[in-house]
Amino acid sequence: MSSPASDGSRRWRWWSACRKLGRINRRKAAALAGLAPYDNDSGTCKGPRSIRGGRTRIRMALYMPTLTAIRYPGDIQDMYQRLLARGKRKMQALVACMRKMLIKVNARVAEALAAKEARTTKQVGQAGL
Repeated sequence: MSSPASDGSRRWRWWSACRKLGRINRRKAAALAGLAPYDNDSGTCKGPRSIRGGRTRIRMALYMPTLTAIRYPGDIQDMYQRLLARGKRKMQALVACMRKMLIKVNARVAEALAAKEARTTKQVGQAGL
């Protein structure tokens, strides 16, 4: 992921907060971080969607990089501007961008884990020859 705030110094926060990243799907990752929207519906009454639960450390680790990412050109900034143009509140748009960044990180970690496993199985296969 390329944003000015996604540097290597923050990697320890990801791994200390959530070792399941890369092994779960995007919906479970969002729920684990507390970024999944939950409905507040009852009968015919439709309430606003809100986030709750999850691991606070992941949300805290995502907050500042997301604030930085919405200030610089890229897909996160484009998404933020689209949401604001549709009438979403700033915090709603920010949380949606945090979820998008989390999904990207989850995909990157999954790719890295798959590559690592492929290298490991290749090395094990060559060692058996």
